[in-house]
Amino acid sequence: MTALERLPITGLVPPWVRHLHRTRYVFASQFVSGKTVIDCACGSGEGSRALLEAGAARVEAFDISGAAVAEAQRRFGVPKLSFQIGDAAKLPLASGGSDVYVSFETIEHVREPEALLAEAVRVLKPGGLFISSTPNRTVTNPGKALPDHPRNPFHFREYARREFETLLDSFFSRVRLLGQNRVDSARISRWAWLNQIRKAPGWLLSQPGRHAVVEMEPGFEYEYLVAVCTR
Repeated sequence: MTALERLPITGLVPPWVRHLHRTRYVFASQFVSGKTVIDCACGSGEGSRALLEAGAARVEAFDISGAAVAEAQRRFGVPKLSFQIGDAAKLPLASGGSDVYVSFETIEHVREPEALLAEAVRVLKPGGLFISSTPNRTVTNPGKALPDHPRNPFHFREYARREFETLLDSFFSRVRLLGQNRVDSARISRWAWLNQIRKAPGWLLSQPGRHAVVEMEPGFEYEYLVAVCTR
């Protein structure tokens, strides 16, 4: 169901990539105190651990990769934090048992995003939170339409802001959309490579605070969309 692309625990990774990843989990951490939390597509497990350290009552983390799950369990597994192999479309969980469902940089990897969202609805309690992020195609693949394959070979599709919101609206009664990495709409080029080059000075000075999840302002696009949804 998913194409495998993940952030490694060790190895050469641009610092801004790690900052983006960690900042999303810092954002999600404000919602988890005393809650039962799902971390779907947990990868290395570093973010899952951060959710537990933020006060979650329990974190159940899943990834489709057996190797990733084994390594995450070895490094971070404790009684209140478990790692299991699981498909986002069919998790081994009872219905209506979880308070918060976190799924960062996942939905662009699945062939059937509706199946992921339907499963999130199934496992969440009434009033539970679904927190998700995805690249904003307007910035990462300018000029491409939703059916077009993104430049990233691991992604099946990328969404523009309104498309992502519309998809979420079909499953959740309330959708709050935020962003990471503000970009002046007037400076977005139809050449994706040029948008990346323009980011270079920020890359060299990359700090976690530069990638905070923020309310979106008129006149700007955001490289990543972050959604907080309730039903």
